[in-house]
Amino acid sequence: HLNIQVKKKETENIHKIFSDGSYAHQIEQSGYAGIIEDNKGNREVFHASSLYKSSNLMELLAITEGLKRLIPVEKIQVNTDSRFVIRGLTQWVHFWKLNDWHTAQGTKVKYASHWQQIDRLSEGKLLELKWIKARSGNLNHSLCHQMAKEIATTKTSKS
Repeated sequence: HLNIQVKKKETENIHKIFSDGSYAHQIEQSGYAGIIEDNKGNREVFHASSLYKSSNLMELLAITEGLKRLIPVEKIQVNTDSRFVIRGLTQWVHFWKLNDWHTAQGTKVKYASHWQQIDRLSEGKLLELKWIKARSGNLNHSLCHQMAKEIATTKTSKS
């Protein structure tokens, strides 16, 4: 059952995930960062680097990690500057599921396993998606952006 609503007022008493992903072309490394803010204002920061070459995938991984950390929580607001993620979660995922994880053109959905994981982690929850304009002054999102960029541009050993 899909219930999409557009509203200006935030849901009260909601946990929040702020996320951002980054890809550094010059060293072929990516990173993501996230902040979870509970309904009392307490924050938890998380981040990771990756050899995947995609900032879109990093956005998905940041949100996945945030959702994993909030498994027992029923109301979650996801804050992201990624229209890709918001469109994916509000529009495309539902059609992909019906189409056995293939696009309307018949090709396999890119990052299907990651979309499926987010879909499973958000089952039975109120998931509120909030788009944040990049570099608009939102403190939590700015911190995620800065961390993700630093993680992506800090060379790690390829073992």
